[in-house]
Amino acid sequence: MLVVKEDVIGGGQIATERLLESLKTHHSEITCHCIVFKERHNSKNKLVFIRSFINQFLGARSRISNAFAKNDIDYVCVSDYLLALATISVRPRTVKILYLFHGLKEVYFKKPSLLDFGKVIIKNLEKLSWILSDVITVPSGEAKEFILNKTPLIDSKKIFVVSNIVPQEYFTSKAKHKNVAGFNILYSGRIVKYKGLENLILAFARITFGIPKALLIIAHPISGSDLHLKSDLDDLIKSHGLERKVIFIKNSSEKGLIDLYRSSDVLVLPSELEFAPLSVIESLASGTPVIGTDVGNIKSLLLRLDGRLVLKNNSVDEIYNKILWFFHFNKRNRHTLRKKAREISLSFSDKKSCEEFNWALKYLNSNTSH
Repeated sequence: MLVVKEDVIGGGQIATERLLESLKTHHSEITCHCIVFKERHNSKNKLVFIRSFINQFLGARSRISNAFAKNDIDYVCVSDYLLALATISVRPRTVKILYLFHGLKEVYFKKPSLLDFGKVIIKNLEKLSWILSDVITVPSGEAKEFILNKTPLIDSKKIFVVSNIVPQEYFTSKAKHKNVAGFNILYSGRIVKYKGLENLILAFARITFGIPKALLIIAHPISGSDLHLKSDLDDLIKSHGLERKVIFIKNSSEKGLIDLYRSSDVLVLPSELEFAPLSVIESLASGTPVIGTDVGNIKSLLLRLDGRLVLKNNSVDEIYNKILWFFHFNKRNRHTLRKKAREISLSFSDKKSCEEFNWALKYLNSNTSH
């Protein structure tokens, strides 16, 4: 198998790495050759975007072609539309493409002011790459429904749900000392507009009046994060006098992230769009409850934990009220939630994911998969 990927720190990249590591354990007959490309940055200028896209496409095509010349490859594993299309152009219809879908490369909503040339192009090229791929794996049933709704021409039979994996370290790590006198709120993920971070900070500013020693910890990767938004968040924090109450931690190691989960009282994820965020199942595996919006598979997980943890929306009032309600939980209720959270996350094992992946491989190797 040829694995073609971008060097980007984020949930999709981590989920892919965990799956590939699991395959080495449970599918020793599969050998992987890996090509890694630098992270791409798209320009809003039309001419620059087109020129950059063509150069990136041709560069990817050249490297992939060389890999085919040097290795015996049955199929290609890819999680990016441009790299998928470059692979297909090298060996059209002679090699099978396995597309690992973890999220959109460009997220935009229906507000005209947010539409731009590059995003529209990427949106349609993503759809094309899904249609041309032989098999698509998705991390949740909600993600499968999204692809089917957005791409009517696609064959539903070739889309397989392969659950994300939570490594054992999240279950076996020792508990950390919490902020006993206060209240630790954690956000883990990229800094991008649709994650609702501005409203989370505004809600937290109100929280500090009732819980003076509360802390908001924002753990984020640099890759894929919006630096302009980060600057706006810094200004927002300064304007509310929260400099010592909001802590940014960038590019945390996996051990460091586990420690953050274990030392936090609650994870808050007020996103407008998610499919199966790793932060939610990682937090649950660490025994830390989650407050999250009704998107992707978050609601189905939280309904099993406590339906009252689901945000109706990501408004400032809703986030504030839900966090404050959770803060007043007694010790017994919190202990019950922590125990139940870990039980729920047990279903996200590497063994289960590999069993689900087997169905995708069987279809990939069948005569109907082209």
